[in-house]
Amino acid sequence: MRSLLGVFFFIFLSPFLVKSLSPSLNDDVLGLIVFKADIRDPDGKLRKLGRGLLQLQFLQKLSLAKNNLTGSLSLSLAQLSDLRVLDLSDNGLWGSISSDFFMQFLGLLPSAIWSMPALKSLDLSDNVLEGEIPQDIEGLNNLRVIRLRNNKFTGEVPDGIGNCLLLRSIDNQFTWEMPEWIGEMRSLETVDFSENNFTGQLPDSLGKLQSLKILNVSTNALTGSLPETMSNCKNLVAFDTSHNSLTGNLPSWLFTLGLEQVLFSDNRLSGSIDSAFTSSTDNSQKKL
Repeated sequence: MRSLLGVFFFIFLSPFLVKSLSPSLNDDVLGLIVFKADIRDPDGKLRKLGRGLLQLQFLQKLSLAKNNLTGSLSLSLAQLSDLRVLDLSDNGLWGSISSDFFMQFLGLLPSAIWSMPALKSLDLSDNVLEGEIPQDIEGLNNLRVIRLRNNKFTGEVPDGIGNCLLLRSIDNQFTWEMPEWIGEMRSLETVDFSENNFTGQLPDSLGKLQSLKILNVSTNALTGSLPETMSNCKNLVAFDTSHNSLTGNLPSWLFTLGLEQVLFSDNRLSGSIDSAFTSSTDNSQKKL
C-alpha cells in the first residue's frame, strides 16, 4: 500500500518537478542569444550552444578566441554583472567600438552609467575593429588586463584608462604622445606600446611605476633621452626601446636595475657603455 501511495505521489508531482527543474531564459541567457545573433559563425562552432546549456547567471569567463567569427560588436551582454574575463581575440570581428558598446556592456540606465565591477580582463586583439577607444572605458575600474592589439584603432590613449588604477597589463596601437598620467596607474606590471605611432619623449611619470616589470615601446617615433626617474623602477626586468630616435648617453642607473633583457638597437644613443654593464648576469640579453 505504501509503495502504491508513493507511486501516486510521484506521478502526481512529477510535472511540477519537471517544470521546476527546466531551464528558464533569464537575462543572462537572452544576452548570449542576442550575442550569437550578431555574430556570423561559418564553421558552426557555436551551433551546440543550445538553450539548455546557457545557464549563465554566474558567468565569470567568456572566451571565444581563435575561431572564425565575424560581424560587428553590437553586444548585449550588459546583464552579465559577474563577468570577469571576456576574450574574443583572433577572430574576424569588424566595425567600431562606439560608446554605445561600453554603455551596453556596463549596463547603462537612463540616469547613469553603471560599471561592471567584476570585469578583470578584456581581450579583443587580432580582429578588424576600428575607430577610437571611447572615454566610457573608465567605467571598467577593476580591469587588470586589456589587449586591443592588431586592430585598426586610431586616436590617442583615452584619458578614461587612467581611472583603471588596478590595471596590470596594457597593449594597443595608439597615436600621439604617451600620456603623463600613466604614472598614476601604480599597479602596472606590463606595458606594451610597441609598433604604434607615439612621438615625443618618454614621460617622467614612468618613474612612479615601481611595480613595472616589462616596458616595450619599440618601433615608434620617440625622441629625447631616457628619463632619470626610471631609476625608481626597481622591478623592471625587460626594457625594449629599439627602432626609435632616442638620443643622449646611456644612463648609469640603467645597469643597476637587474635587467634581464635590454633592447636599444636602431636609436641615436651615444656615450660609453657603463662598467656596471659588464657585471650583469650572463644569461641576460642585451642588444644595444
